Amino acid sequence: MVKCNHTSLYNDCSPVAQEAGFERPPLEGAVSQTGNRPRNPITEDPWTFPGPLVLPEDELAMDPDDEGQTFKEWLDEEERNKVTTKRKKIYVVLPPTIPEELEEVMKDWHKPILPGRAGDLEKWTSSTPQVSDLIEYLRCFYHGMDVVQYPATFTWKVWDEKPKSKTRSKTTKIGLETPGKSEVWDIRCRPSLDGRARQQVHLGDVADALLRRIPKDAHAVVMLTDYDLYEDEEDDFTVGRAWGGSRVCIVSSFRYNPALDEPAGIDRAHMWPNSHCKTFIDNECSTLEKEPPAKRTKSTIKSYGKPPPTSPLALAVQASKRVPKLTTRDELSSYWFARLAVTVSHELGHCFGFAHCPYYACVMQGVNSVRQDGQVPPYLCPVDAAKLAWELGPLLDCTGSRAEKQSFWIRQQNEALKSFCGRWSHVPQFAGFEAWLGGRLVEK
Repeated sequence: MVKCNHTSLYNDCSPVAQEAGFERPPLEGAVSQTGNRPRNPITEDPWTFPGPLVLPEDELAMDPDDEGQTFKEWLDEEERNKVTTKRKKIYVVLPPTIPEELEEVMKDWHKPILPGRAGDLEKWTSSTPQVSDLIEYLRCFYHGMDVVQYPATFTWKVWDEKPKSKTRSKTTKIGLETPGKSEVWDIRCRPSLDGRARQQVHLGDVADALLRRIPKDAHAVVMLTDYDLYEDEEDDFTVGRAWGGSRVCIVSSFRYNPALDEPAGIDRAHMWPNSHCKTFIDNECSTLEKEPPAKRTKSTIKSYGKPPPTSPLALAVQASKRVPKLTTRDELSSYWFARLAVTVSHELGHCFGFAHCPYYACVMQGVNSVRQDGQVPPYLCPVDAAKLAWELGPLLDCTGSRAEKQSFWIRQQNEALKSFCGRWSHVPQFAGFEAWLGGRLVEK
């Protein structure tokens, strides 16, 4: 990995946005409780909260008509899951265990198929330190919520039922036993279409089993899996999904294995915050076929430049570049954990009723590739931060109006995340996030 030494950054959409027909939704009123434009609107510094990059084949380049979800639209949503005194826990469910009779069959399902030998990093089990680290990160991100490990275990089982069809399908089944009142669910599995996974498990089938074991005091439940996931027969894979109305989400760590970065086209030197590098973005955009000049409207907004050195984005870039190249097994495991933690925080956001965010570069942005989700930031933009602060602010020991509780919660959350990231400064994403948070706290 070659370090990025460029200093000019984008703080708004790339030229691809204009080519695709994407325009950022109006920011005026997006955070307002009434939906109306405030009399004295607060303009966020683009070197703190840049616009979404919109690179080739990004979600917003493929679906440019996303109008966003304003604070008022979220607040008025009748079916959103509100945090209550009886439902304020987030449960983290560990990957299902493998019984002795399946150990030989499933022992390599978590390992990607690659030429040569892929790095054999540690699986996620109850004894691995990443589990407690993830729970701690989520406690900081969803500050005020009680985030705990799910107290029981799901277990893979042999599925003996013979297939009804005589067609030569590669799809088979495995059983998944739920804890408590034991039930065994049939889970479809197959080799991945792209040849990277020995076996994938069907996301919807696993979700059906998980939905039967939601604790009564749970606001949300996230299940982790070591195995690759797929949802439709035509899918290569999916890294996860949330069913916000049902308060559950499932996230796979498989595609975040560092051994898969190169075949996935991931440029580690230009993951967030260095994904804002102008040279990198211009190179990405240069692969597009340019429309004739007569069909293009020249933008009057300059969306790049050299940021003020003390701005949060500049501080994040500087900090991430100071991290040495990741080489050891522990360093790569930490990098793997950082990527998974950001995705889990995103999927849980849907359980709070958040839609994908087209307003800013934001952890709630919609992504359609593992390449893209490494390029979005780990923080919430002002629109989504206002939503979460409204929901969780009352959980903290703070008096005052709801707006004052919002401000108090945002600062407390930023401080908690900064403290966490400070202990992970050997990982570029966390080093950058700590610096960004430090700059943000000075601004506020």
